[in-house]
Amino acid sequence: MRFNSQKILQSYGVTLAILGTLILFAALASGLDWTANSLGLLIVLICTAGLRAFQIPLTKYSTLNLVGVAATGGALILGGPGAAVGLYLGILLVDWLYHQKPANAAWINAGRETLALFAAYGLYAFVSASTNATGALSADSLVSAIVLIFSYFFLSRALQYFTLLYRDKLGEEEKSLIVRYEVIGFGASAVAVAIIAMAVIYLPPAGWAVISILLVFAGWLLKRILSESIAAEELNNIHAMEQVVSSDVSLGVAVQRIERLAHRLVDWQDLRLWRLQDDGLRLVYRTGEGLLAEPRAPGEDGANLRAMALDGGRRPEGVTGGGPANPRAGGPAARCARTRRRGSRPTTPPAPLRGCCSALRRRWTRTGFASAASRRRSA
Repeated sequence: MRFNSQKILQSYGVTLAILGTLILFAALASGLDWTANSLGLLIVLICTAGLRAFQIPLTKYSTLNLVGVAATGGALILGGPGAAVGLYLGILLVDWLYHQKPANAAWINAGRETLALFAAYGLYAFVSASTNATGALSADSLVSAIVLIFSYFFLSRALQYFTLLYRDKLGEEEKSLIVRYEVIGFGASAVAVAIIAMAVIYLPPAGWAVISILLVFAGWLLKRILSESIAAEELNNIHAMEQVVSSDVSLGVAVQRIERLAHRLVDWQDLRLWRLQDDGLRLVYRTGEGLLAEPRAPGEDGANLRAMALDGGRRPEGVTGGGPANPRAGGPAARCARTRRRGSRPTTPPAPLRGCCSALRRRWTRTGFASAASRRRSA
């Protein structure tokens, strides 16, 4: 199901950024002495920047990071305002300068995480008051600390994935993958926060340095393990897709499965397959319609893109500006055109897709499109 509500989604992102920023400034101006521990604030900022910079990509739209360690650990030790300053600045600077995202997107991400932290910290304060906890790092504050860690994880993930779920951008396999690894990340974050809290309570400053080195090594090892595990899952999906494309399923079903797989890797909107014959190009497959029973003559839409495909990817004379992605051959008698976002530069298909495209090419050569189309019509 598709949603055409771009204005609502843009307003949602801007609202998160504005609310997060306003609540941050309101907390800083409330009179709380958040500048008393400038070294702790700097540590939270550095930890946030490092965890944000070396995040793990899960799908085309989502990444896994352990920023919650810096956010919740800093909130327990420094308090909400001090941790929020480091969290806000760390995410804003890393997304903008390191990941080279637009300043508006970096501002939205920083505001969203800050808003989630303050909401979770409010629940933490409420539970602390209800249970008569005497201190942030005392034994009777264990319940409120658990509430802080869990509520921050839940709220930050809910705010992040709301737009993806609203636009129906995630398939069932992607949802399963995200939930599985987000839960693993949450468990690792909770363990890290517990280790940090116990180190602050029971160890001298020299012990903090040793624990910090061990946590950095454990974080690097966890990132390596999760990255390889995610890559292995994707590779298994690619191999399974190659077998499907090479099997006896109909050509239309094979292309649809390739399209679903590619949608996880490439930010496209429309896939079209064209057949080159004596009287010119004919459309044989399109997203939403599937394999056409009768090939269709091309219209004006995408004429420049088709000219680029027929010319081997070179831009025709007189065509300027950023156009859609560089099309690739879909078979000896076909051209595959992918309509990308306006202004994107010509690119080649990602490496994982080349195996599936090669399998489709081999099948196209072996069976011929005409025979496959006739079998589909007869069926």
